Amino acid sequence: MAGERGRLLDEADGLIGRARDALAQVDGLDAIRFAEVAILGIRSSEEEMLGLKQGVDPKAAQDARAHLNRIVAASRELWSRVPVLEAALAAAETGAATAAFEAAMGAEMPTAAPGRVLALLAEIKANTAALSVARARQRDAISAVNTAEATSLEARARELEAEAARRQQKTDQMLTALQEFEGCSYSPLPPRAPGRGHGAQMGGAPSVVLVPTPATQILRNQAADLRREASALLRRPVPSQGAVEHCESLGALANALASLDAMRLGPDPLAVREWISEAAPKVAAIPPHDGDPLRIKREPRLSLAWRADGSVDRIASRVTVVEVGPDPGMALGLRHKI
Repeated sequence: MAGERGRLLDEADGLIGRARDALAQVDGLDAIRFAEVAILGIRSSEEEMLGLKQGVDPKAAQDARAHLNRIVAASRELWSRVPVLEAALAAAETGAATAAFEAAMGAEMPTAAPGRVLALLAEIKANTAALSVARARQRDAISAVNTAEATSLEARARELEAEAARRQQKTDQMLTALQEFEGCSYSPLPPRAPGRGHGAQMGGAPSVVLVPTPATQILRNQAADLRREASALLRRPVPSQGAVEHCESLGALANALASLDAMRLGPDPLAVREWISEAAPKVAAIPPHDGDPLRIKREPRLSLAWRADGSVDRIASRVTVVEVGPDPGMALGLRHKI
């Protein structure tokens, strides 16, 4: 147990050291810029976002998607630190409590014990702040992707409309030439679906009739479809509510949040941090078995749900104890919420 605690603390010390090195490189920047430059490592200026939203470059949608993917990759890295830091904090707090007890019994209390707890709390706070910045940038990037893709669709629609206009001009020229040649007016008559003859019997199997459509009209129809799709993209809200369920540990929960679709926002990291601080003691308090390690095992399952504003839905979110029989293939047994 002491060896595992030492390993977790050493790993957390490495994270703190890297964060301090990054902070030294951007000395003089405020906390938000530190989160953007040192932790996220992405460009997120208003000028860049404006360029993605107003661009008509065919690559704009690809660039917007790549920008979103960079943010999501940075966010996933930050989420991966959460279980490590939380486990290290729990180990450090245990060590500090033990040192305090020994000091009360007359032993000398090491000064590093409370200092390490404070350092881990500061690192968790910085990591949570960086996740909050990433979430805000992700929301903007999702909107930019939708806007860029809508712009691309509208550009394609304009191309189809221009092609339809060129075809219509050629059609009009040929009709004019035919009128001059024949000496009377001609106009195109679109084909009609043949109707049933007089006195035809109703009922029976339906008949399928293929009616050709002029190529120029097909182009116009395609352009209209693209414009409708572009309009829907511009009206589409950013998906910002959801849930991850049946996670076997806090680490699995963090991995599930990190694996969300790039076009969907996860919960507010500050709300998640608060919920984790309440859930972690419940998970730690679950006994591994019912007294007989060869019979029933008890395992935690964590489910986290969040609303559209990013807040945790505390009714739907829960820590559940699942009882598992001795046979690994046996179905899960009794569940109860704690």
